[in-house]
Amino acid sequence: MLGTMKMRFRTKLAIAFFTVGLLPVLLLGYLNYRHAYKILNKQAVDQLISLRQDRKVQLQHFFEDLRLNLGMLSDHRMFKDILTDYLAAYNKGGIEGEEFKSVDKRYHKRCVEICEDYGFEDMLFVSNDGDALITVKKGKDWGTNLINGIYSNTNLAECFRNAKTGTSLVDFKEYPPSGRPAAFIGETMLRRETRKGFEAGESLGALIIRIPLDKINDILLRDGGLGKTGEAYVTGKDLLMRSDSNFLKQSAVLKVKTEIVPVSEIIEGKSGYKENVTDYRGIPAAVAYGPAEIKGLDWFIVVKKDFNEIIKPVKILRNQNLTVGLVVVIAVVISNFLLLTGLRRPIRRIKDAADKIASGDFSTRLLVDTSGEIGKLSGSINKMAQNLAESREKIEDYSRSLENKVKLRTEALMKKNQALEQSNNTQRAHSEIVMTLNSELEIEPLLINAINKIAAHTDSQLGVIYLYEKETKDLRPISAYGIDKKPEEYTFKQGHGLPGQTAQERKMILVKDVPENYFRITSGSLEGLPKNVMCMPIIFRNQVVGILELASIHDYSSRDLKFLNVIVSQLGISINNSLAYLRIQEIADELKDKNELLTAQSEELQAQSEELQAQNEELQVQSEELKTQSEELMTQKKDIEEQAERVKEASRFKSEFMSNMSHELRTPLNAILGLTALMADNSAGQVNEKQKEYLEIIARNGKNLLQLINDILDLAKIESGKLELSISKIYLRDFIGSVSSSIMLIVKKKGLALNIDIAHDIFIYCDIDRLRQILLNLLGNAVKFTKKGEINVSAGIEEGEHYDFVIIKVSDTGIGIHPEALEYIFKPFRQVDGSLTRKYDGTGLGLSICHNLVKLMDGKIELESEAGKGSTFTITLRKDRRSKLRLTEEKWRETVRTALIQETKAADKEIELPGSNAARILIIDDD
Repeated sequence: MLGTMKMRFRTKLAIAFFTVGLLPVLLLGYLNYRHAYKILNKQAVDQLISLRQDRKVQLQHFFEDLRLNLGMLSDHRMFKDILTDYLAAYNKGGIEGEEFKSVDKRYHKRCVEICEDYGFEDMLFVSNDGDALITVKKGKDWGTNLINGIYSNTNLAECFRNAKTGTSLVDFKEYPPSGRPAAFIGETMLRRETRKGFEAGESLGALIIRIPLDKINDILLRDGGLGKTGEAYVTGKDLLMRSDSNFLKQSAVLKVKTEIVPVSEIIEGKSGYKENVTDYRGIPAAVAYGPAEIKGLDWFIVVKKDFNEIIKPVKILRNQNLTVGLVVVIAVVISNFLLLTGLRRPIRRIKDAADKIASGDFSTRLLVDTSGEIGKLSGSINKMAQNLAESREKIEDYSRSLENKVKLRTEALMKKNQALEQSNNTQRAHSEIVMTLNSELEIEPLLINAINKIAAHTDSQLGVIYLYEKETKDLRPISAYGIDKKPEEYTFKQGHGLPGQTAQERKMILVKDVPENYFRITSGSLEGLPKNVMCMPIIFRNQVVGILELASIHDYSSRDLKFLNVIVSQLGISINNSLAYLRIQEIADELKDKNELLTAQSEELQAQSEELQAQNEELQVQSEELKTQSEELMTQKKDIEEQAERVKEASRFKSEFMSNMSHELRTPLNAILGLTALMADNSAGQVNEKQKEYLEIIARNGKNLLQLINDILDLAKIESGKLELSISKIYLRDFIGSVSSSIMLIVKKKGLALNIDIAHDIFIYCDIDRLRQILLNLLGNAVKFTKKGEINVSAGIEEGEHYDFVIIKVSDTGIGIHPEALEYIFKPFRQVDGSLTRKYDGTGLGLSICHNLVKLMDGKIELESEAGKGSTFTITLRKDRRSKLRLTEEKWRETVRTALIQETKAADKEIELPGSNAARILIIDDD
């Protein structure tokens, strides 16, 4: 029983020791641990976010500097001259040519110096045809073609293609010529003036810079608050690193994939912070991430630090607390085994002291008045209190140190926030001005609002916007800010005054020594000159549309100048839009007047339409009547067509009859002409003059009758469709010269002039005999009816839609034709009047045959004539008409020759005349 009571007391004593001594120590240690953990975690968050923002800004500045340097080089006159020399040499002999080697030897060192001065990894120039003419490193890509060469699928070729439309920036990709990843930025170069065959404004090619990876690594990997395990790097949307790692010996670009940031947040472009996540090395870390916001690149900035390094101080504090707790446990265990019952007062004192210590009073000490277990326990509690006090002091010192560090870091962040705030203010002002410009279309309110906003943001006390007027070539002030005089009094010509000089030079002019006669700044009772005056040209599509003039008592910062450069570009667009709007308004007013006129006309047309509707109804009734009449006409048409067929058949019979009769008449007529010729030659005896005159009359009338018969025969052949044409190539100048030679004796005899105006190369595909027949008839008529003057023959080519035509004209200065006779001049057996037939002979069939022959050759003949002044016949024929004409001239002649021979054998006779045994008459029957 006593043992049981004894064990219970020891248990109670142990519980009491544990409760009073160990629990307060553990609780205090835990609270201190949690407090320190929160402080360190917050500090780590702020530090990583700050470092991420710092690296982001530096990367943006780096790429902005790259763009500026690229733009400066691509616009540098000396550099353009160098590239022009390269291109001219390459166009002559290629890269292996001597002239190119000479140019490369002269300029390559300078290109290397430019590349080293700007810190580029490599610099290339690619012609418009895709040839890499310049590479500073002269690697495998030098001299290759980026359009169809072996490197046409690289990101260098992609940069070259995109540079044609503006500045091109391409991400890192594996680059075969160097065997490692590469990124490029490029821009098209244009010539400013004509040189070596290149016109001003002509594209020379693309200037491309290989982005230096070491510069990016210098920005991201520099030591600045990241400690021993911290680092910063960038990734793409594919989660592959775009910069190197502090912890990898080899390059990590496009080789190491980090999944420390969720893909969804990268795609959405979110920023954030995560703690205790596993990095690409498999080590827990805290990470701050966010988009890099670099135009043309989908990059993400990741700043991380090992989680163990962040909580290392907390672990030290935890270990100290565990050490103290272990000491207390040991002390309690020892005391529990050594103390005996009956020591209530010392235990109470110990308990009281422990309570004070638990409440945070670490200055409490037990008075050790015994050397036994109680004394040792008291000493242990005193030591514990002392250790706790020292631990608290260390924690407080560490907390104060943390607060100082947080304070310093907060101040640095505030400075950066101020810079960001200034940048945001600039962006906000830019947005406000752009919104103002976009919200107003009237030119004067637009420029008034613009000058007010610009002057307010740049802290300018005076401001004027001049508008360039193309008609007068004047710079007229439209809006002003802070000027007490009327600005419209100050109008400048180009090249006069500061605004005129700015318009002429097309660049900004900044004046610091302001003349006395400049606008003065007034404010209440104060008046004075500004310190700086600045004029900037407002350019739209390479044309000066206005001038922005500002004056201030302060110096203009580079941020102000950069801001103004952006604003004047937008201002140029807005001015052009306003002027276009003004023109549109004028056109709209004009259209409004025309619409009102059209409305009135429409109403009038509506009334007319109603009237027409009534007429249509009346016409409908008439249409029914016409339909009945049309049916009757169709019946009559059928009767007429039947009669026309009968007439056509009768005409064919008539033509056949005429053809047969002509053959029958030619046989005796030829006999008469033969006998007449024999008698006229005295072959049948001596003929006196009277008889010879009679014989000439018989021969002349016989020849006329034979010509009439031949004309009737030709006309009958044409009408019956039996006349076929033989096509050959005819050069008109020689042909018409040959035809005209047959009438030259008559022309000379009558004292006329025959003029031929035809080029040597004019030819036609035609039936040569029928064309000769037509021309002989027309020329014969021209000679016959012309007493004095001249006869002109000309020919030319007229181009048609489907065929080329030959135009032949025969004109004379003869008696001409009366207008009323023109309508039947081509009818058979018709002449102007009977007196002409008697006076000039003729049958009246010549022109009718010409008309039918020309029509048979798908041509046309036209006549222009005026009585007493002459006539002009115009023949129009296809130049290359060859179809439907199968019978050649040789076949026709062979047929005629065979017929003549047969007829000659059948009807050959000899007639003996008295007094002449040798005289013979050859009679040939002609069918």
